[in-house]
Amino acid sequence: MRSYQASNIKALFTWKADNPPKIDPNDPVIEAVCGNIRVAARISPKQARKLLAHEGGGKIEGKLVLIDGRLELVEASAQLFEVKPATEATA
Repeated sequence: MRSYQASNIKALFTWKADNPPKIDPNDPVIEAVCGNIRVAARISPKQARKLLAHEGGGKIEGKLVLIDGRLELVEASAQLFEVKPATEATA
C-alpha cells in the first residue's frame, strides 16, 4: 500500500429524523462519535437554530483536518433534508 499526504479530507455525518443532534445555538459545536473516533464540528448559530426547529434528517459536512491531535470538521455546514409525506400504496 502506498501513502498519500492529503492536506484535508472532505467528510460528512448524517442523521435520521428520529435522532437529530441537539446543537445549542449559543455554542454551536457538536462532536460526532463513531466507535472510538471523535470528530468535532462547529456550525453557525443560524444553522443551529434551524436544526433545532427541523423535524427531518440532515447532514453536516466539511473538511476533515487534524488540529492539535484532534480530528475536526472545518468550514462545516449543515444541510437539512425535506420531510416527505407518507404516500399510500396503489394497487
